[in-house]
Amino acid sequence: MVPVRSPVWRAAPGDVVATAGSAYYPTALGDDCAQTGAGEMSDSGDAQYRYQSMKVIRGRESSTVKKMQSAGWELHTRDQGRLRTEMTFRRVKKPTPWGLVAALAAVAVVAIAVVGGIVALQGDDVPDEATASSSEGVSQTPSETATSPSQEPSEEPTATETESSTPVTDEVLTVENNPDLKTLLTKGEDYNLSQAFAKNYEGRTIEFDGNVAYTAPHGNYDTRFDFLIYAGDYSETVAAPGPSFQFRDVNFYDLNLQGRGSSVGTRDNLHIVAEVGAFEPRSGLFLLEPVSTRLR
Repeated sequence: MVPVRSPVWRAAPGDVVATAGSAYYPTALGDDCAQTGAGEMSDSGDAQYRYQSMKVIRGRESSTVKKMQSAGWELHTRDQGRLRTEMTFRRVKKPTPWGLVAALAAVAVVAIAVVGGIVALQGDDVPDEATASSSEGVSQTPSETATSPSQEPSEEPTATETESSTPVTDEVLTVENNPDLKTLLTKGEDYNLSQAFAKNYEGRTIEFDGNVAYTAPHGNYDTRFDFLIYAGDYSETVAAPGPSFQFRDVNFYDLNLQGRGSSVGTRDNLHIVAEVGAFEPRSGLFLLEPVSTRLR
């Protein structure tokens, strides 16, 4: 006996079916149903649908419909067999947002045009610089090559002359190698001369023979002193031949004393090496920073 299949069932307007959902997610329906096909097609009207077909064991139709409806599908057709029922579900397909796609495409075109323009401008600048550099290199190379043999012999004597005429800033100034120091130490106490020498040679090292004309404690200290220094030998009757130098706020260790003894006092003759400091017009004192002293 040939079994008779039930006619294909389609959802009528009065049947309870799900409305179209907003997204598609494959739904696991268990072992009682088998998916047989999926696709997209258009019914009458402008709506576009997505279709899902599956075979379900008899008696499981209701639970399958509920699961599909919860996922946003609606029952479209049902073909009932002896053991399984084939059901087709559908849902409305979301329309493509062509307006947004067009806007994004326009933005991309504008961005590409801007980047292309910038690259073109930079490309125009680079060849000019390269051309200029290459032309300078071409124009200068022959002249340099032509003049190098004739210039090399004349440059060596010039360098030698420059080295010999350039003063060595670390050289210690003495009355033998510096006329300004000789004038300062022999012309008497001249404020203008002292001020000019301090301005021109501040920080330089000078060396001369002098003496301690007077010693006094510095402030309230017992071990720090102010030494009044004159050029030449100590004398109570002959005026000092130069300015009134001063070692200010120093102790005996600052003097770096060499030779006999370990202390210095009034009337001692010294060989002095000191650094030039500032000149004070109000007090008339020319400040020196001791480097070394030697009793003589």
